[in-house]
Amino acid sequence: MPGGPGLPWGWVVSPLDPLGLGAPRGVPPAVGLFSLSDVLLVARGACPARLLAERKRASSSRPGKGRSGPSGDHARLLQVASRRFPGLRVAGKAYLELPFPRALVRARPDLLLVGGGLAVGIKRAKVQDPESLPALGLVLAGFARRNGLKPRLYWTAPGDTLREVPIPRGPEAQALRARLARGVAALSEGRRVPGPSCGGCPLRHGCPAPAV
Repeated sequence: MPGGPGLPWGWVVSPLDPLGLGAPRGVPPAVGLFSLSDVLLVARGACPARLLAERKRASSSRPGKGRSGPSGDHARLLQVASRRFPGLRVAGKAYLELPFPRALVRARPDLLLVGGGLAVGIKRAKVQDPESLPALGLVLAGFARRNGLKPRLYWTAPGDTLREVPIPRGPEAQALRARLARGVAALSEGRRVPGPSCGGCPLRHGCPAPAV
């Protein structure tokens, strides 16, 4: 079907939703791609211009990554998930994407299983930002809805116990999406926001922010 919520007309999305299971193809240059973690940082007050500059600098200096096998943590997570959800298939290193006007917010669970009418996302217990789990649930719910699936989100508690995370719904989902939308808008515009850590910013020379 052409287009979609917040997507440019003519951007073709297949019924299998390649936006959820892999890198988007044919994304117009005017459409921004932002990670959920960056959007959450900006929503909490980080400077969008600095964040974008640091990401660009890191990507240009990062050497190419070689191929490596799955880590021990991932293998253990896969074992736990397979016992809890037999018959579901692993959707590889799947990226989930939530559309906004002229932008996509991309997130990735540590493991995504699909099948039996379910889309099951699993996140490891190491979560530095508690708000990231509900936000990931919102992105997972969007992916599941577009594919006619029911979303389930879990995180691994100590002892490899899977604990379900409630998916935001109703007013809670609307408020969270509005919060993410403000972060997306700030990143899209590359706003410069002064803060206590401006001194080490790569943009501090010439930045009009009064705190620099």
